[in-house]
Amino acid sequence: MTIRSLTVATIAFSIFTVGCATPEPRLAFPQESTVGNPPVVFAGSYDVEKGNLTLTANEEPFMRGSFLPLSPALTLNGSYKDSAIRADCYFSSILSEKGGLVGLISSTVQNSRGKTGDVCKMTVENEEAATLNF
Repeated sequence: MTIRSLTVATIAFSIFTVGCATPEPRLAFPQESTVGNPPVVFAGSYDVEKGNLTLTANEEPFMRGSFLPLSPALTLNGSYKDSAIRADCYFSSILSEKGGLVGLISSTVQNSRGKTGDVCKMTVENEEAATLNF
C-alpha cells in the first residue's frame, strides 16, 4: 500500500467516523429536592437526536416525554412514592439550534423574554422543589 492510498484511506475513515458520530445526551446533574421527607434527588438526560427527555428520582427513571417539533416547552406529570410531581421544562436549544431564519428569530424572541438555556423546574406536591439545568 502506498503512502498516498494510505493517506486517502485515513482521511476517508476520519470523515466517515466524524459524520456518523451521534451527539452525547445532555445531562442534568443531581439536585436534591427542597421539599419532601425524605428529600428526593432529581436528575435527567435529554437525547438530542431523538428529542426524548428522561427524568429520574433517586436514580430511578420515573418520567419520560418528547418535545413536539418546533416546541421548546414540555410539561410532565407523575408521581414518585405517593407524591405528585410535575416537571415544567423549557429547552431553548430546540429552536435556536435549528439555524437559519427560524434559529435567528427564535433566539431573538427567547432572549427578549429571558428564556434561554435548557431547564426543568420540578415541583413536589405543588411546591417548587428543584431546578434541573441541562
